[in-house]
Amino acid sequence: MSDKIASAIIGSTAPDTPVEESLDLDEWLEIYPQYKYIMMLGDQGLIDSISDWYDEYLDKSNAIWDQPEGQQNMMNRLDEVIRTSTWYTTHLPEERAALILKVTDRADYDNRIQEQKDRIRNTATALGFSLTDEELAEYSEDAVMGNWQAEEIEMELAKIKYDPTSKPTTGSINRLAKQLQGLANKQLIGDNAIDAWQWAWDITTGKNTMDNALQRINTVAANDWGVDDFDIGEAYATDGTTLSDRLDGVKRTIGQYWDLGDNEIDLMDIGADNLIISGDDGKKRFMTMKEAKLYARQDDRFLNSDIYKREVGAIGTGLSRMFQ
Repeated sequence: MSDKIASAIIGSTAPDTPVEESLDLDEWLEIYPQYKYIMMLGDQGLIDSISDWYDEYLDKSNAIWDQPEGQQNMMNRLDEVIRTSTWYTTHLPEERAALILKVTDRADYDNRIQEQKDRIRNTATALGFSLTDEELAEYSEDAVMGNWQAEEIEMELAKIKYDPTSKPTTGSINRLAKQLQGLANKQLIGDNAIDAWQWAWDITTGKNTMDNALQRINTVAANDWGVDDFDIGEAYATDGTTLSDRLDGVKRTIGQYWDLGDNEIDLMDIGADNLIISGDDGKKRFMTMKEAKLYARQDDRFLNSDIYKREVGAIGTGLSRMFQ
């Protein structure tokens, strides 16, 4: 904080200067310059309160002047008048400091505006949206008044631009939405099970948290794919293992028997009814790779695979030899 701002903060001890009845307010402010900002702010209610106090200050019949500490007591009274004024009580500490800076050191204030303007412009770009010149000027002033830090700038801008239906093509909201949708895909839940964009906006604006989003995805996956031998939420929390990871071997096996690559196999299309096996003990478990081979062979897609063609060819060759 600059010396000028520091001297403007109320509570300073005033010098013990004699008071003359003929002293006017301008002259008094020359003696106590730390209070000049009050007049410069231009808040009429505050000025009126100070004027009432000043009448009391000039009243030499006031019993307070009979006390040894009368001068300091009057200055303490001025501090109280300021602290109880509407101007003081309706502004947060950082707002008061910014308003005082604006009237006492305009160059410093303007520098802070420009610094925040650059940060806000860059943050908006990083979030994936743009601001008009008018918006940039308005939010820069708000940022100085609120003393916004980096995280606050991102959160406040996201609140200002909040639109859960908006899908920025770049920026952190875009990346967060894709991250959430990517996890949902790996946990094998439908596209409509969660609104990744809504979650991304809510997390960025502080309306929700990433932990809640992860819990929601894992809970839906557990409800859709619940088995007794694999805890979906615990596996992810422990080492990031997803349902897709757990079924990777099954997926590769089916792909081999259908001549399909990993990207061409959709486990959700195959479905829980096929991938989850109910044992004789009544417990549910995921299909094994051995069971995956049998499942794949029972599908018509196996009939067009290289494995099937090789097997048929081998059978044909064997039969041919038998009749030679």
